[in-house]
Amino acid sequence: MTIPDPKAVRAFLEERHVGRAAEAAAFSARELRPRPEPRDDAAARDEARTLLSLIGGAGWLDAIRDQDWRGCCLAREALAARVGDITVDDVMGVMLDDFETPWSICYPPRPSSPSHPDSIYVTVATLIMRPILGEMRVAMLPALDKRFTLYTLGMEGATFPTTEAMRAPTS
Repeated sequence: MTIPDPKAVRAFLEERHVGRAAEAAAFSARELRPRPEPRDDAAARDEARTLLSLIGGAGWLDAIRDQDWRGCCLAREALAARVGDITVDDVMGVMLDDFETPWSICYPPRPSSPSHPDSIYVTVATLIMRPILGEMRVAMLPALDKRFTLYTLGMEGATFPTTEAMRAPTS
């Protein structure tokens, strides 16, 4: 597995970031890529916890603790070993997982800080969209209610972009 080419963002990186991305790519190829696909939702949730443990135990989440956001982005890109195999159910499972609550992905209501107890943090909604299919799934207050509602648009007669148009530069 190779790391994404850092040339476009090289001016913002330190040498340690590029080296760490190469190490993350090797870790991903060795530890993550060989793992089997979970057979159902419960297995996917168990696998998510196992992956978090593997990744955290190997130090790949240290960039988050250190608030090294460039490092976080590089590690995320290099660890994306399962790209192409991820389903909507996988994404919903990750978003609704309550591992490490209250520091999970979707925050339950809680004071934003001890000095401002009247100010509340909460994940208000989670949206998962597949626009080309006319699908949107919404979970309101997902830390408290783990149900997604599916909304669809009739796509009959819709005009879709050509492959060439989808690859065209946007700027």
